[in-house]
Amino acid sequence: VPAESVLAAPELYGMAYVPRRVNLLINGYAKQVQAWQWGVPVAALTACAGLVLIGLGLLNSYSADRVRTAALFEALPLVARHAQVLTTLPSDVAVRELKKVLDTNDVLTNSMRVDYLLARLATMMPPGVRLKRLEISQVKKDKNGSVQQVTDARPLGKNEFYMSLELALKGGYGESLSQSKLLVEQLSELGSLEGTRFVHAEDQTRGMADGPVGLLFTRVLLNRADMP
Repeated sequence: VPAESVLAAPELYGMAYVPRRVNLLINGYAKQVQAWQWGVPVAALTACAGLVLIGLGLLNSYSADRVRTAALFEALPLVARHAQVLTTLPSDVAVRELKKVLDTNDVLTNSMRVDYLLARLATMMPPGVRLKRLEISQVKKDKNGSVQQVTDARPLGKNEFYMSLELALKGGYGESLSQSKLLVEQLSELGSLEGTRFVHAEDQTRGMADGPVGLLFTRVLLNRADMP
């Protein structure tokens, strides 16, 4: 629209048709008018959005209350069952006593009855055989599975004790060798034999007359299944 037409009849055109170069309005006033015009619909939209959010919140709250009520209703049998289970559980004092009993049983189960072992050995020794050395040690395995012999560790399970013996058999080479073979067969009843060695030598120790003797050295991995 030509500027002259607008200026000649402004009531027909209005400010929307006034070119910027001939517009006498201040820029700040125009922005204020624009803000006032936009303020009403923006406020209306904000109010509508607020009402929608309030409605959604009320709906979610109602749904949450229903879910909570249903969950509490379903939990009632579990609460009753939990209370019943608590009445059947032993007290803390009883649990501590039971642990003591189990610990004692574990020690008795995993320990070696040396008196029983000595009684078994006594029945195997024929006349003229003297026990010079007896050593019992526990067996333990390292991370690589190798067996280690220890004397100060707690037993870990069955078949974990080594018994090392040194026996003196009075007599000549043939007689003492024959006795040693019989002894080895009897000792094999106690477990797996390892490192058995026979040496014939002269024994000058106390308790046996001077003369030729055979020395039997052996180590037995004891079979705990046969031990109390």
